[in-house]
Amino acid sequence: MASYIKKASVLMACYNSESFLGEAVDSVLDQSFRDFEFIIVNDGSTDRSRDLLSRHNDSRVKVIDNEVNLGLISSLNIGLSTCEGEYIIRMDADDISEPQRFEKLISYMDNNPDIGACSSYFEFGIGSNNVIKYPLGHEEIFLSFLTSCPFGHAPAILRHSVLDENQLEYDPDFVHSEDSNLWVRMLNLTRFANYPEMLYRVRVHSLSITRKFHDQVNLSFCKSRNIHFTNICSTLGVPVTALPFDSTKEGFGHVLEMEKGMLGMIKRNEETGLYDADLLNKNLSDLWLETVSNIKDLPLTDFLHVVFSPLLKYRSKSFPLRLRLLKKWLKAG
Repeated sequence: MASYIKKASVLMACYNSESFLGEAVDSVLDQSFRDFEFIIVNDGSTDRSRDLLSRHNDSRVKVIDNEVNLGLISSLNIGLSTCEGEYIIRMDADDISEPQRFEKLISYMDNNPDIGACSSYFEFGIGSNNVIKYPLGHEEIFLSFLTSCPFGHAPAILRHSVLDENQLEYDPDFVHSEDSNLWVRMLNLTRFANYPEMLYRVRVHSLSITRKFHDQVNLSFCKSRNIHFTNICSTLGVPVTALPFDSTKEGFGHVLEMEKGMLGMIKRNEETGLYDADLLNKNLSDLWLETVSNIKDLPLTDFLHVVFSPLLKYRSKSFPLRLRLLKKWLKAG
């Protein structure tokens, strides 16, 4: 196993972040846990970001200057290649870490050597009291990836050895969703967890990636979900009859193919017991419904097939759901 010089490397990239950079850096340097290096990749900023960074007289701060703007993924990969810590702790240039964040996350990872990636609850919108709480255990996180990303990127801590041993870095083909793609690749290599406490504050503003590039983020994430769906099918030994998100296939025929394939996955899982049945079945049902909802103007016969699909029985309170679907269809008609 690799030997690391520092206990942790804090990795942050910044580009024209002068408005919030000082507060973000201070929240790192003021941590109760202090044995870390702070890798900051200045991605060709044209504002005062570099000047602000040079004012920090702290030996833990190591600034890497990109001569030109390379983008977040390239900057993070440059930073990853220089990290010397046993753990890699992410940080965004406009967010805030709670003072005991590093101490608590590192203690958790030390006490749980099977965990390769851990995030935490976080406040979405500084001062909003809108705390995002994701599932805590690995299997629920794993299966929830079929429908959403239940794992925060910037609030995360990663075991460096997992990345090194599997030669993992951020994939430039997944712009604006590089994090969820990395998680999908790691999910079959290590175990995930979420720490049940709010340790991180995400700043929400007009230039936030999720707001500025909402459609691109969603499209890129759907590509990663297809990979995860395919991996689960492979583990179960079930052929992929239809991917949930496939721009080459549209219409109700695609929905029927998906339904057949998902019912096959559920049956195979009942035989093998590889996954928690309730979690798998619910997430497959949710994923199927999401795909169905993208089809407009369903004729009555097709709509009734959706309402009475055997997949819906795996949803809690399936009757109220069927009733809502019917009302929505009638209103659309």
